[in-house]
Amino acid sequence: MAKKRTSKSKSKSKKKTSAKKVSEHAFVKKELEAPLDEVEIIDLSDMSPEEAADQLNHNEEDAKKNAKEPSKKKEEKEATQENEKEEDDEDEEDSIETEDEKGDDETEQTKKMEKELAEIYENEDGSLPDMHTFEKQKGGRFLRALITLVISLAFLGGAGWYGYTYLYHPSARFVENDVILSIGGEEQVGFGEDVTYRVRFKNAQEVPLDNSSLELRYPAGFVFESASRDPDPDTNNMWTLGPLEKEDGEYIDIRGKLYGDIGARQSFRVFLNYTPSNFSSTFQKVATQETAIAGAPVKLAMSGPKQIAQGVATSFTMEVSPDSDASGTLPPHLALVFEPDVAFVTQKMEPKGGSTLSERLWLIDSFSEDVTSTLFTITGAFAGGEGTLMANVRLIGWQDGQSRSDAYTLATAEKELAIEDQQLSVSLVANGSQQDITVQPGEHVNATIVVKNNTKESLKNVRVRLMFDAPSSNGRSIMDWPSLEDDTDGSIVGEQLSDTVRRGQITWSSGQLRDLREIKAGDQVTIDVSLPIKSSDDTDLASYKSYEIALAGDAQYTIASGEETSAAVPLVLTLNSDTTFAVRDEVDENTHTITWLIGNTYHPLKDIEAEVDMYGEIGFSPDDAVVPAGEIVYNEAEKKLMWKVDTMPLSVDVLALQFPITLKQANPSQTQLTSKVRVTATDEVTGKQILLIGDEVVL
Repeated sequence: MAKKRTSKSKSKSKKKTSAKKVSEHAFVKKELEAPLDEVEIIDLSDMSPEEAADQLNHNEEDAKKNAKEPSKKKEEKEATQENEKEEDDEDEEDSIETEDEKGDDETEQTKKMEKELAEIYENEDGSLPDMHTFEKQKGGRFLRALITLVISLAFLGGAGWYGYTYLYHPSARFVENDVILSIGGEEQVGFGEDVTYRVRFKNAQEVPLDNSSLELRYPAGFVFESASRDPDPDTNNMWTLGPLEKEDGEYIDIRGKLYGDIGARQSFRVFLNYTPSNFSSTFQKVATQETAIAGAPVKLAMSGPKQIAQGVATSFTMEVSPDSDASGTLPPHLALVFEPDVAFVTQKMEPKGGSTLSERLWLIDSFSEDVTSTLFTITGAFAGGEGTLMANVRLIGWQDGQSRSDAYTLATAEKELAIEDQQLSVSLVANGSQQDITVQPGEHVNATIVVKNNTKESLKNVRVRLMFDAPSSNGRSIMDWPSLEDDTDGSIVGEQLSDTVRRGQITWSSGQLRDLREIKAGDQVTIDVSLPIKSSDDTDLASYKSYEIALAGDAQYTIASGEETSAAVPLVLTLNSDTTFAVRDEVDENTHTITWLIGNTYHPLKDIEAEVDMYGEIGFSPDDAVVPAGEIVYNEAEKKLMWKVDTMPLSVDVLALQFPITLKQANPSQTQLTSKVRVTATDEVTGKQILLIGDEVVL
């Protein structure tokens, strides 16, 4: 076996030596010495000398790259070769035989390739050029690079020109941001202080703006006085500007006075409307300025106790004084209003001039800055609340031509009060309600007062009071005191509080009611009375100028610590007009002639409406109705008739409506021709609604 292997090696060596002699060119020799599995055959027959040189150089670069493969590949290759060496003798012999055969094939291929290369690259004299000395022609690449550079510069130049022309310096393109609008002024001012606001506008571009106009919207508290440029006729907030050319613009100064609640922010808004010359649509620019009312030239302070008991008389003192450090001016009309969080029964107000007990308010006609200060005192009892509550007072003011409902808050003061536990609770009920209600002349006021002992000990010698503060005329109350119904026969005392208000007071003690001698822990005592209101048959209602009845109650009692008082939550009974409504029905066979009558003598009325539903197979035509005032509306599908009258002055004491209804077919089960009539109206004096129900028409 060893001899055979040696002979084969010698034969292979001879074949390789013979192959080396074939090539006389160094570059062919180098390629042929490489392993056959790494040889790449390239067809260069269709290439020019320059292209062939480029291709060969490219292959040479690839070969260099392949030579720099990671060491991992080399290790794998060496491992493979080691494995081949370790193969058994039979495999090695077969491999040698295969290589001999392969070598013969490679020799033939090499000869053929050399012949083809020689035919392509040989010179005229039959010699071959030196491939290692080829130089690439660089002109083509330079030309391509030059063309690319020119195109890139052209693109960048175009983009720059577009941006410079249309974005930064537009000459024919509208840019909304270049329409400038602003408004400036003080951020804080005093109440009624003179203010000036400057409105600026400008067209900062080349596109003209057509149909330009300016509009200002002032806050409710701003009073316009003048402007540096006259506004449009019959306005104080509109300016027609016309066309605005490139760089056109100006400013307008607006002067006036600013009023408002202290601390409130007032917002000024300005609108610039325009149409760009290259557009058909209208555009709008908006700017705003906010100003706060910082204060007024007046100070307000309040003093009083820190702890109170429900029903116990408590006094609070308010001090109003000028504030020379504050800017602004005061309006000509002022009022001081005491506003507790819960019900407060007012007993006394000082000074009396300009005071209104029911509203806990003083009217101040004038306020001189020369006066150091003015004191106002209110005394009364709280009738509700738990834990803590706030007592508030406000100084308000309004201008000539305004009403108190339009008043601004000029100053405020408040005081936190701690409420002591209520030992004896007192509550009031009027006509079944613990809330404010409306009543009419001729109506009875059914009042109930309840006192309850909330302590764990008996309360002795309890005295209960019930007070009616009602409208008065010539020293006489509108309440019909001679007709009072009181089973416990309490003591009655009258007191004239003002020209228009008179108080009637009923007092009960243990002398009239034994249960008041001692109220044990957890027990209560209830007292009921009924007091009529006079009607137009009893008195001239038009002579009464006020229209509210204040119902109040309290209780005094004795405990170990001494005398105490508790008060009830007062109720207000608004006295509406004495409006009446009557229904009359005259029957002639199957036809009912119905008459509605509205009577009224106390207060003028407005927005009067009366409506009714009709039943059965009937015949009705609005043309047959007699309507001396107002109008009627009939819904035939729903069989609903409505009568509307706008106003009913005191000069008219009766309104009437008459209309016929014919019953076409009798129905034995039908008992009513109409429903009850629902009548509503608004009392022009009290502002409250009046509701009346009229009788139905029966068959």
